Amino acid sequence: MNISRHITVRALVCLTTLGGVAIATVLPGTAALAQPLKAPAPLSAPASPCNDQVVRIPDNYSTGQIPTAHRAGQPVVVKSTLRNTRKTALKHVYIRVSVLSPVKHRTPAPTVQWKLGNGPWRLLSFTWYDDAPKNPQSIPAWDTLYASPYIGTLGGHSTHQIQLRFTFHKGDSAGYYNGLLQAGTDNCADLGVGGVDTIFKSP
Repeated sequence: MNISRHITVRALVCLTTLGGVAIATVLPGTAALAQPLKAPAPLSAPASPCNDQVVRIPDNYSTGQIPTAHRAGQPVVVKSTLRNTRKTALKHVYIRVSVLSPVKHRTPAPTVQWKLGNGPWRLLSFTWYDDAPKNPQSIPAWDTLYASPYIGTLGGHSTHQIQLRFTFHKGDSAGYYNGLLQAGTDNCADLGVGGVDTIFKSP
């Protein structure tokens, strides 16, 4: 599976299987999930139809409003939305977040928290993923992968606000951090993807 976006030079090659840590979350006007949830199914057997336009997630780079941290420890927030374009509900939805390093070698990961609607802030857990030795087109990134959290059920034609809060640390590489926010379910790992970019300007 490939995730790609038309942003300068940007491409991220991802694993072919995903997993998640179950998190029971009540979305406004939606049903709550009970723990534990099973891990998402391999992409080799997707549900039909399965495409990246079911859940619309905007690209924040297109607005020209990229949150910028001017010092270590200064949190910046990316506000986005998840919009279910179907009239039927999507169950067992999870989010996957990837953060591309501004340099090609492994760097410390920023601290990233997520918040759905009026819910609490929750911490994301990242794994460094580098497939460059096998795939030269792959760009190394921090990825939630098997720690991608479940968010619940998206009702038909519903829209939900989601926020990501990035905090960079002393020693982190300064630069433009390309971020990807993806929605998936147990049967379809690629329901939609959007941009959650940030900038760190180290003094």
